[in-house]
Amino acid sequence: MTGRWGQFMRRNGLAVLTIACSSLLVGGAAAQDKAKKDDKGQVAWVKVCKEAMITHLPKDKDAKPTQQKKEICRTRFEQLAPFAAMSIQIQQIKGVDELGLLVSFSLPQQMAIKPGILAAVYTASQWDLVQKKKEVDKKDLKILKVGYTRCGPSSCDAEVPAPKELIADMRKGSVMLIKSFRGDGQVIEVPVSLAGFSSALDGKATDLAAYEKARALALKALSARRNQILAEERARRAGADIPDPKARVKQ
Repeated sequence: MTGRWGQFMRRNGLAVLTIACSSLLVGGAAAQDKAKKDDKGQVAWVKVCKEAMITHLPKDKDAKPTQQKKEICRTRFEQLAPFAAMSIQIQQIKGVDELGLLVSFSLPQQMAIKPGILAAVYTASQWDLVQKKKEVDKKDLKILKVGYTRCGPSSCDAEVPAPKELIADMRKGSVMLIKSFRGDGQVIEVPVSLAGFSSALDGKATDLAAYEKARALALKALSARRNQILAEERARRAGADIPDPKARVKQ
């Protein structure tokens, strides 16, 4: 199951990069450091917070909406490749309890608009069965069904209020398996490790400036890799010599 997403990412870029790795989180919070230990040196989940203006809709229909500055925190997991990307994040707006938590997914645009995304949390023992290619009773899984809310040039996004039961399961679980569907009907399965999720969700946010700087560098490297892949493909089609693999841009 895990191989299908890996194969998809390789077909769409050859290399996968986990953005929230320890080398990118310079100045991360103590909670992130704990997550590093839990995940053998790599932080799969990172919490970033940022102030933004949000529109508050009053209960009184005759009253005018107001704009308020609030801190928005997103606990996220992200993987990028030169031609494909995926992410999942839990969003919370501080001081706006009535909105609760939101869970959102972003997957490559190659995914079909319908039927959307299916997500389920597996315990360590359940995921062990999956790895051994054994059946897991679906009755033991709580499956979240999410339709896409918007699609852009490169990705399709889905967002829904996060059920409390889902967050509780993610805290205790080992892997969240996200299933999506390509236009040709092929099912793509995206396994997301939940190691360090609770620590990131409950802990302090990582340094935003350091995170954004590191992410920008990662995106720049991916852009260079993408241009290189396209150049090699053009050369291949033209019958020219292919550059020495040793000279390729380092990931």
